[in-house]
Amino acid sequence: MKKKLGALAFSLMVLSTPLYEASAAEGGINGEPEIIDEDIVTSTMEPEEGSMGIMSSGTRTSTTRTYSGAFSSYYAVARNEATQIQDLMTVRGRIFNGNGGMVYDLSDRQQSTREVSVTLSHGGNSYYGHYAVGNHFYQRSGYVDTRHETRSNW
Repeated sequence: MKKKLGALAFSLMVLSTPLYEASAAEGGINGEPEIIDEDIVTSTMEPEEGSMGIMSSGTRTSTTRTYSGAFSSYYAVARNEATQIQDLMTVRGRIFNGNGGMVYDLSDRQQSTREVSVTLSHGGNSYYGHYAVGNHFYQRSGYVDTRHETRSNW
């Protein structure tokens, strides 16, 4: 009887180990999302021509990150961040398949803010060859408008 229980316990341990390793590889440490790829663009806010030029310059940072989560929950985040409050910020995120066809599209527009972001997921679990693109726009009076494009692969 003890031999049968020992053999059963060993069999269960052997069978469950590959499943645990596969889920850990998808989810990162403790099931937390794992960054697969990221694209980050940072630029300095430039005063418009003819302005006083005494305004302190800040930075504008645009990112697109692709993630792998637990249970094949692949998703992307496109984000705008600025060190100073912007009059207007917009971000548009899109997911494309390996053939360049758009699979998902989402955008957000905020006024008087320092950050804006969108989270993209089309609900599928097959992202092989897919990539995410972020289009970022910043506007503040007295400064030159900024546009960035970022791309992150799965």
